Amino acid sequence: VYYNRGKVKVDMKDYSGALQDYNKSINLDPSYSQTYNSRAFVKYLLKDYNGAFDDYNKAIELNPEDSNAIKNRDIIRKILENINK
Repeated sequence: VYYNRGKVKVDMKDYSGALQDYNKSINLDPSYSQTYNSRAFVKYLLKDYNGAFDDYNKAIELNPEDSNAIKNRDIIRKILENINK
């Protein structure tokens, strides 16, 4: 329920509310990789690139074949590299 509500809040551009719901969802089921993927996207939108990178790593750890998470983690890695130059 919290995961779905988080998705709705993202659509409504309520990113802090979405983060709260994704956090609750992870507390209830820390093995659902898609929640980490979705939370990473919100962190990306909020320019929390380190947090997004960590969440994409967790999503990949839980689901190593998640090509979307792998692709998005690579994008975040490049952003972080450019910031740290």
